[in-house]
Parts: sequence; C-alpha cells; structure tokens
Amino acid sequence: VRTVTISGGEGVAFNAESTHAPGLLGNIYMAAEGRRAGAAQFVAIAKGQNAFLDKTGGATPEGNPLVQVTRAEWRGKAPRVSTKIALAGRYIVFFPLTTGASVARRIGDAAVRERLQALAGRIAGDGEGGGITIRSAAEA
Repeated sequence: VRTVTISGGEGVAFNAESTHAPGLLGNIYMAAEGRRAGAAQFVAIAKGQNAFLDKTGGATPEGNPLVQVTRAEWRGKAPRVSTKIALAGRYIVFFPLTTGASVARRIGDAAVRERLQALAGRIAGDGEGGGITIRSAAEA
C-alpha cells in the first residue's frame, strides 16, 4: 500500500507499507534455551521459531537472555541472533547491555576523532546507562 499526502498541489509526505509478513531482522526477543547441535546453540525466540545463537561475542549465556536477530532466515536456515543488542541511529549506535564509548574508525581526522570521543564519553557518562559508538555520519 502506497500513499502520498498532497498539500497545495505538491506531495509533502510519502508512505509505503508492505503487505508481506514483517521480517525478523533487528527484532529483540527474550530467548528460551533450545537444543545444542554439536558446537552450535539454538534458542527459541517465538512460538515455533528457533534461531541460531551466534557465539562470536563470547560464552553462551544461561537462562533466558535477550537476543537480537542479526541475520534473517535464508534458504531454510534458522535466523541468527546475538546477545549484543544494538539500537542503531543515524549518528549513534546505542548498546544498552554494555558499557563504554567509542568513535567509528572511518573518522580519520585526529582532531575530529578527539572531539567526538570526548562527546561520546560525556554522553555515555559512568556507563550505567549503556555504551555508545559515534558513527561516521556524525563527522560533519
């Protein structure tokens, strides 16, 4: 479904809505322990939906961890999830379950990096509110 809002004879807003089922990518779930298959760990993220827990971020968490879908299901393979939750915005990526502040490596100008690193430190504060990464779009 596509809609356009017209004001004064000109289009001022456009909205497109898919009729297909929404994708899982980026969704956050409280996972239930699932089955192990060799070194792989699967977790249940929804009724009848299992996901592959990506262990590259560290050890497998116990209990019912929060996970975020990092790769959609593809060709019959389960979606991939991670315990490293990331909420990405245009200028900042917020990590609610970690601490620290960093600046994107793509920002090469040392003075700009230093200024943004100081800003990131002030935003992140004492680390109790989560961690952040300032993205390269903030360079301007």
